[in-house]
Amino acid sequence: MDASTASDSDSDSNSNSNEAISVQPVNEDIHLKNVPAFVVWRDSEGKSHSLPDLGFSLLYTSCSKRALVRLQAITRLKKGPFKPYIYLFIRPDQISKLEYTKSEDASDRDEVELHGHARQKLNTGTHTLRFELRDPATFVVPSDHPFQFFRAGSQAVWTSWMAFAKDTRRFFVHFPITTLSKARLLSFCLAASTCGHLTPLDDNISSLYGGRGGRVVDGNNVNEDNAPQTGVRVGPSDENAAPPAYETHATAGPGLSATVPPLCLSPNIPTNAVEPDPDTQRSLKRRRRDSSDADVSDAADYGKDNKTNDRILEAILGLQRTVYEANAAHEASLYKIMAKIEQMEGRFKQLEQDQRDLVDEIRTHMAPLWDEMDARLQSQEDREHIHVRDVIEEVVDENIKDKMAEAVDDFFKSDGEGQNLIHKVVGDRIQEDAKDFLQNQCFTGHFTIKPEKPPI
Repeated sequence: MDASTASDSDSDSNSNSNEAISVQPVNEDIHLKNVPAFVVWRDSEGKSHSLPDLGFSLLYTSCSKRALVRLQAITRLKKGPFKPYIYLFIRPDQISKLEYTKSEDASDRDEVELHGHARQKLNTGTHTLRFELRDPATFVVPSDHPFQFFRAGSQAVWTSWMAFAKDTRRFFVHFPITTLSKARLLSFCLAASTCGHLTPLDDNISSLYGGRGGRVVDGNNVNEDNAPQTGVRVGPSDENAAPPAYETHATAGPGLSATVPPLCLSPNIPTNAVEPDPDTQRSLKRRRRDSSDADVSDAADYGKDNKTNDRILEAILGLQRTVYEANAAHEASLYKIMAKIEQMEGRFKQLEQDQRDLVDEIRTHMAPLWDEMDARLQSQEDREHIHVRDVIEEVVDENIKDKMAEAVDDFFKSDGEGQNLIHKVVGDRIQEDAKDFLQNQCFTGHFTIKPEKPPI
């Protein structure tokens, strides 16, 4: 299945800025849980707002086509040391349109600045999802509403969340780019934008809230901050909730012994009876005093038992809160560690890919250089070979001539018989050649013959 989605920011943006992107269906489950997030939205008056330090969860089951989106923030109340969470659940049937956008496509300068602030706040590149809801998201708060906040910062968080809950029809969510690939996000955006394609992951939000109890709040109700605790509750039932503190019931009602029944209901005293004698009256008074002392003793024991039970209950609740806070802190630490590990794995994979690309690029550029170097070396080798051959031939010829002359001289000097033989052979050959020459030639000349005078 191939589809395309547009990454425009607003309906009034330029049509030529739309970018068709081919996406593939999501074949794997998406399990993003409590990753750092930054939310940007615009209120009904057109002003831009932001919410930092949020946790973003995106759960998707590919086989069953079920999904759920969750935003959460932590606050601090005066009641108890624990820090309850504020949740915003977004079901697929509440999503009208979900787009993967670029911060550069924002149509407003304030939104562009807020998108840049989101990247600075998260200290990394970010994915940006643009939500358009057909129905308001489910806003869940702790069951202790209305709240008494620990400090002004928690009050500001609550105020910002209430403002956000009133304008949840259109908003942007930024989260780190290393948590999920862009292709899977594009496919999920396409699936979530298709009406009826996805169903809620869990119809009972209480199973996702954490089991501590909470209530759904209507963000559009301006009196919600001062409303009594009569809203729809999610989470544990009242039967499992902790009993009220005993300080709220410090003034106990009258005991059974202090309640005097009317005369018509008093036992053993008929209405028409005559007045008893003095002994009977003393016996009745003594019996009443004994009964009153027993009631006072029972009330004291009951009060001691209540105080003991109260201390035990407070200790148990304190331990439960401590365990819950430790588990929450441990879970948050694990999420941070896993996020760091995934970020490092992503960086290592990117580094390996960059190294492979660099090696391929070097090989591509070096291939013609190797061929050129081989040709140059072969040409240089041929020239050197010819030069060496010429030098060797020249030196050898000179040496041979010198050596032959020296050898002949040495031979003539050292071998007398050989010299005589050579002289004889050469002389005979010269005589034969001269004889042949003279026989084959004609000579013309004038001769004068004078007598030889005898010696005196």
